[in-house]
Amino acid sequence: LGQLEAAADMSIGSYKELMAALQKRHDFFDAEGCKLSDHGLTTFVFVPYTDAEIETIFAKARMNKDLTAEEVDKFRSAILHDLAVMNVQKNWVQQFHIGATRNNNARMFKKLGPDTGYDAIGDFEVALPMSRFLSRLDEEGQLAKSIFYNLNPRDNELIMTTIYSFNDGTVPGKMQFGSG
Repeated sequence: LGQLEAAADMSIGSYKELMAALQKRHDFFDAEGCKLSDHGLTTFVFVPYTDAEIETIFAKARMNKDLTAEEVDKFRSAILHDLAVMNVQKNWVQQFHIGATRNNNARMFKKLGPDTGYDAIGDFEVALPMSRFLSRLDEEGQLAKSIFYNLNPRDNELIMTTIYSFNDGTVPGKMQFGSG
């Protein structure tokens, strides 16, 4: 409870402070025995960015200013990267659920709320941004054991061949493809 209260009292005025708050929550879940993170992604996004750019984007978003598509992609890239680094530092496995369009039926969304069975196969670019994301983590020595789930069977082979490019022999089954 002490860590929960400490995280609630944090001021988040910068991207660095956001990541410090998320690190506290990650530490709390780790202390409680958690060993796996689960990321539901439309698709992977990986756009090179600098720390200064991310701080600027964060500040712009906090001021409710419109972000460009490139700024959104850079921010998503930074968040996913930094969460993945937290996972490897704690020796967690990370799961990635990829390729769904969510909450397709507006009437049922209004009636039942989000994620109530009205998702479908999505049609998104996957291989190149996923490869760039995994490659950066691999180059930094920060690639955790990972499981990938995909909803679109069209992408099964490209996901399998992409992730298996990152099995390095350090951990059996480091990169695994799961059922959708």
